[in-house]
Amino acid sequence: MCRILVISDIHGNLEDLLYLTGRSNRREYQFLKEEFDRVFLLGDYIGDNPTYCTVAQGDSVLEFIKDYLIDNEDNIILLGNHEQCEIEEEKKRHPQFKNLLKKLPEQQTVFINDRRIHLQHSIGNALPDVDVMIMSDEIEADIILFGHDHQSRILKYDKKILINPGSLWGNLGGYSHTYALLDLDANRVSIKSVKNSELTLIKSCDI
Repeated sequence: MCRILVISDIHGNLEDLLYLTGRSNRREYQFLKEEFDRVFLLGDYIGDNPTYCTVAQGDSVLEFIKDYLIDNEDNIILLGNHEQCEIEEEKKRHPQFKNLLKKLPEQQTVFINDRRIHLQHSIGNALPDVDVMIMSDEIEADIILFGHDHQSRILKYDKKILINPGSLWGNLGGYSHTYALLDLDANRVSIKSVKNSELTLIKSCDI
């Protein structure tokens, strides 16, 4: 079985991350847990605006990644632009995670079930779908996973599948608290929302 939980732009939302990974101690929400073999996180676990992500909230997500996800070789944890800023800025908001953040790659490519899967935090900056597809010409892969702009979508272009799971924190339009489930055995991808402890299927298609 190869089912991959794909999450991006968490921005301190530990609660939903716990639900989806089955580590919440709130039993009434156990139905939210996804069945998965791997976790791919596409970056932006923290934030620089306390109105939507406090330092403590960012710390809690980084602590969870350090304790439960980073040491599993099947998981991939990428560096997002917020983590990159944290590394580069002289005044650190999360100094205790300096070594963790420096270990995270900006992008990565893996082969699973004879498919070349490429992960990176962003393709451009909040570009229209047509521009995202054109920029993907430079990426050699069957499946491309990316985040950053908080816009969940599945695009098919030139024999490639481009998947943006959206943001587990919030969206810049449309559904919020979204993620993707990539099932490489069933050759299917689904994008879902877990907002307000309710699970909603947004879109699903064969790949």
